[in-house]
Amino acid sequence: MELERFTYPSYEEPLRSAYGGRFECVYAILHPFVSLAASVAACVSGYPTDEQVRSHGRKYPWRQVAADARLETYSEINRGLLSAILALKEEYRDDRACAAIGKVLETAGNIWMPPEGCFPILLHEDILSAFEAKHSDEVVFLPEFPDLDPVQHLKLADLRSTQKSLPYRGTLLPADGIFLFTVDWDSFFTLLYGPFAFVSDVVKQRQLEGFFLGESTRHAWWTEPVPIPASTS
Repeated sequence: MELERFTYPSYEEPLRSAYGGRFECVYAILHPFVSLAASVAACVSGYPTDEQVRSHGRKYPWRQVAADARLETYSEINRGLLSAILALKEEYRDDRACAAIGKVLETAGNIWMPPEGCFPILLHEDILSAFEAKHSDEVVFLPEFPDLDPVQHLKLADLRSTQKSLPYRGTLLPADGIFLFTVDWDSFFTLLYGPFAFVSDVVKQRQLEGFFLGESTRHAWWTEPVPIPASTS
């Protein structure tokens, strides 16, 4: 299996047809906002540290931020977040959504933006559980630039025992390549590719907020309205 082909897909092509159409479906897992108890939040300077998130962090859903900010779509939330980190060209910026999200976070005082361009700490347990569900004892890590950094074969037991940490950004897949997680620079979402039944089970059991991509959906899905469903179950 040529691992180098499993880097993040092209921005120009529909994401579902990536990797030669190898995978039945793809689900965009939205990186959750980070919530901390008020007592812990009072000790935070700037953004919570990895240890604070790992020990005390809780997921705060996009749907709740949308309700708090009076926004109607996942696309607005994503544009607002990308605008906040100055990752969009002027014609795509959404200053209204950015300001609305900022006001929600400032008012709450114990909620922070999701991390971008990485496998978020609050999703690590979900990712490892997916490998366990397929009885995979090895996690293959394909770095963002495999021509510069080596592919790593990580033992799931080591990741579970914290002897090794989950890689920051790139692609994660089992040795048989039946599914994969991949995340791109500046993205506030991670893509999960695989068989529909498996992906659906992971999404349901882990209560992962996001959406299945349509046949024509590209990387810049936020340029079109992506509605917030009535339920994430």
